[in-house]
Amino acid sequence: MEQTIRTWLEHRGIPFQSQVRIANISVVDFLAGTSVIQCDGVYWHTLPGRAQKDAEQDAALNALGYAVIRISDAELKKELIDRVIQRKAWIATSRSQWRVSWQR
Repeated sequence: MEQTIRTWLEHRGIPFQSQVRIANISVVDFLAGTSVIQCDGVYWHTLPGRAQKDAEQDAALNALGYAVIRISDAELKKELIDRVIQRKAWIATSRSQWRVSWQR
C-alpha cells in the first residue's frame, strides 16, 4: 500500500519524505509539507487499543500543526486512490478537520 501512495505522490510531482520521525511522537509514512499520510493495514490497526493509540498520535501531530490523513488498505481495494485522497483532502479542508481517518 505504501508503494501505491508513493507512486501517486511522485506522479503528481508532490514533494514528500517517507518514514520521517516527528518529534518523539511517531515515524510517519509520508510527510508532504504539513500533511501526514499514514498507511494503515486494517488487521494491525483494528487490534485492541490500536485505534486509541493512533488517535493519540494524531492529536499530538495536530498540536504541532500537522494535518493527518489515514488511509486503510481496505479503502484502496474498494476505491481508486485519487478518489480516496481527494475525498479526505476535501473533508480536511472544508471542515477544518485536522484528522481524517477510516477508524471510528
